[in-house]
Amino acid sequence: MSDEVLHLALGRHTSADIWASVSSALGSTSEARCINLLGQFQHLRQGNSTIADYLARVGVLVESLIQAGRPLSLMEQTLYVTRGLRPELKSLATSLTASGAQVTLSNLSDFLQAHEFILVDDYPMANGAASPVALYAGTGRGSHGGCGRQSSNQHRGGGGGRGKRDGQQQR
Repeated sequence: MSDEVLHLALGRHTSADIWASVSSALGSTSEARCINLLGQFQHLRQGNSTIADYLARVGVLVESLIQAGRPLSLMEQTLYVTRGLRPELKSLATSLTASGAQVTLSNLSDFLQAHEFILVDDYPMANGAASPVALYAGTGRGSHGGCGRQSSNQHRGGGGGRGKRDGQQQR
C-alpha cells in the first residue's frame, strides 16, 4: 500500500475490512470528492521530492479521480504535472508537450527522470544535499541605522572606538 492510503488500513483486522475501507474512501463519486481531488492535483508540487516520488503522488490522484468517476485527459494530467515541477525541470516538460503530440505520464516520467539524473550535480538542493544560505551585500558606508554595522573608522581601530559624532569626523 502507498503511504497516501495506508492510514485507511489502520485499525482494520482483516483484508476484507481493509478493502472495504479503501474502496469506500477512494470510490466515492460525490461532486465534493471530485472537487477535492482536483484541488489536490492542481496544488500538487514536487518540492524536494524526486521525480519518482512526485509522480507516485500524481498516480494516486489520477487513480482516485478515475475511481471517483472524473478521469483526467492526458493533456490535463500533463498540465498539472508540469505545473508542479521544480523550475529546472519545467522547461523540459514544456518542450515535450509543445509538439502537440500526447505525452503519457510514463513517457514524461522517463524523460524527467533522465533529466533529473543529468542535473543532480547542478541542483544539489533537489536531493537535500545542501542547505539554503542567505547572504547580505552592503555598501560598507556608515552604521546604517545601528543595524550592527560599524563605521569604517571603527573597523580600522581609529578614533578610539568612536565613529562620527554630530556630523564631524574625529581626528
